[in-house]
Amino acid sequence: TTTLGIGIPLSKSTTLAFDASWVQWRIYEELAFDYAVNTPALADTKSARNYRDGSSFKLGVNHKASEKVSLRAGVGYAFSPVQDGYVTPEAPDANRYILSAGVGYAPTSRFEVNASFFFEDVQSRKQKNIETGLDGTFKTLVYAPGLSLTYKW
Repeated sequence: TTTLGIGIPLSKSTTLAFDASWVQWRIYEELAFDYAVNTPALADTKSARNYRDGSSFKLGVNHKASEKVSLRAGVGYAFSPVQDGYVTPEAPDANRYILSAGVGYAPTSRFEVNASFFFEDVQSRKQKNIETGLDGTFKTLVYAPGLSLTYKW
């Protein structure tokens, strides 16, 4: 992955951040299982993936609302590396919208609590896999809350 990011101070308390990433997914050509011992029921398998490279773009803001409280928000978009005909239930399988929000509270100079929420809307994609013939509509929504405690020694 290659990422370029920049942070721009808008004021003493607010910073705008942008990053662009390029992921070299093209190396993921196949999913191969090579078992140490093969049996009639358990044979080695190879399944084509043929990913192409993918990119994503993200924009975020961090605002220090007070000496102890920071507010954060972000948006992003990621392009899928999966070509038509190669979609499987494994991720990533479609373009996605990304939203995030967070708040940090530092009651002392050594201790901080951060809470966050991440939402990802993986766009609906109707596909038929050229290898397996499996077809369907693939759709994913991700809801991921987070909590961290930091103590600085």
